[in-house]
Amino acid sequence: MPVCEKCHREAVTGALFCVFCGANFAPAAADSSAPDRFVGQTLKGMYLIQQRIADGGMGQVYKALHIALDAPFAVKIVKQGLLSDPGVVGRFQREARAVSKLRHPNVVAVTDFGQTDDGTLFMVMEYVSGRSLARVIAEESPLREHRVVHIGAQILSAFAEAHANQLLHRDLKPENVMIESRRDAADFVKVLDFGIAKLQIAGAPASTLTRAGLVCGTPGYMSPEQLTGGDLDARSDLYAVGVVLYEMLTGRLPFDPATPVQLAQKQMTEVPKAPSALRPGPVSADLEALVLRALSPQREDRPQSAVAMREELLRCSVQPPPLSDDPAECGPTIVLPRRSPPIGRPRETPGRPVVPDSQSTLQRMTPRGTPEASRPTPTTAIIPDVLKTIERRAVAFLGPVAPFLVKKAGATAASAEELCEIVATFIPSEDDRTEFLKGFGAARATPAPVEPRPPTAVVWEPALLDRARKALAAHIGPVARVVVKRASAVARSPEDLYALLAREIPNEPDRAAFLHSLESADSAP
Repeated sequence: MPVCEKCHREAVTGALFCVFCGANFAPAAADSSAPDRFVGQTLKGMYLIQQRIADGGMGQVYKALHIALDAPFAVKIVKQGLLSDPGVVGRFQREARAVSKLRHPNVVAVTDFGQTDDGTLFMVMEYVSGRSLARVIAEESPLREHRVVHIGAQILSAFAEAHANQLLHRDLKPENVMIESRRDAADFVKVLDFGIAKLQIAGAPASTLTRAGLVCGTPGYMSPEQLTGGDLDARSDLYAVGVVLYEMLTGRLPFDPATPVQLAQKQMTEVPKAPSALRPGPVSADLEALVLRALSPQREDRPQSAVAMREELLRCSVQPPPLSDDPAECGPTIVLPRRSPPIGRPRETPGRPVVPDSQSTLQRMTPRGTPEASRPTPTTAIIPDVLKTIERRAVAFLGPVAPFLVKKAGATAASAEELCEIVATFIPSEDDRTEFLKGFGAARATPAPVEPRPPTAVVWEPALLDRARKALAAHIGPVARVVVKRASAVARSPEDLYALLAREIPNEPDRAAFLHSLESADSAP
């Protein structure tokens, strides 16, 4: 059985395209080892082609340098084989003009297009760094629900703008969504490749699905009406959004067919398994219902517009990142470093144990001035799979910094148990440290004496919780209501509550501003 070189899934013998990712199985017309003729060229006297970064249905995408601006851009060059069709040039120019009119932060901007003297068509776009959503799903799925909502809402916002301009995407898939980590925003979405979209013309029949090697869509993400060559509208794009949401929640597609024909049959006759049946943790009922409704074979049953679907998605009562649940059931989350304690004796609050300072622990790992001969031997005896398990569990409590800490601690730990003990010192909650260590059966050191927690739950002032909810909602949206409710159930003081809530804010400046606003409000007369 042949295997797709792009997604590494089994392919149907004799197929021209991969059922799952749309990769072209047709043999290349030229030797792939030959140098790329476009690399080193300068288009329109200003775009210096530096390297090829991607291949698509219409052509290749290159990274180019704008000579005058000294800034990177992406340039898509249409395949030469498509230029034999006299209608391609006109269609390409119409689409380029249409996409260039889109002005939206979640849409990759088209800044220029043209044709060289030898007839080569090209389109210039903003260059986007980061990871594709396909890579994020492959490395981190299943994603947390609040993260799925955050990413999905941005995709729908981009589609709302496109649909308002009579433009369909027709090929949404995780590979066409880039995720950037900006200083002021985590998981910032950029939707790529409106290059095969077509202007909607009222009353015009749908164009041919496949033409001259151009596939208008990717099997697995195409709506039933797209697979069968029917007329398309905005709800066809929303079907693809439903597939992407499903894949972020479960790590897999709703249907797993062998051929496009089987895919169409399944989409028209079967209901996909509920995401909650494929996900280790629970899925909120309203989010699951929205995803399954978007995947309805009847477009009348789907959300009727990108705006309406986005509003419904943002209203979903999603589960926030668990504060003390089993980390094995949790996907990655963003937990930023705690504020450093004041110089001197660490401040201690009733019912909250003093947590060892992370920086001093790191320093104790490799004391300065220690002779090389007496430094601890790196942990090479720990099985790599065990290290990965420790790292994965630590991510649930410490976020992106966990791999660095595990690697650093692994340079001195003599065993997996000792490594877990070192990593545990960075977890701020005693309950979370206990839960982290429980999964490994580590022999814990005698904990420092702590003051007993109050026998009853803290009775919070409604005004305090309301201030916290409003301040947090400015950074993470409506899910703040659920996060505050869960955090208040385990926090024992306002400071404890604010620290737990600050962990949900994805960047340091916003987190500092959040804490400052609440502390100022509490100290106000």
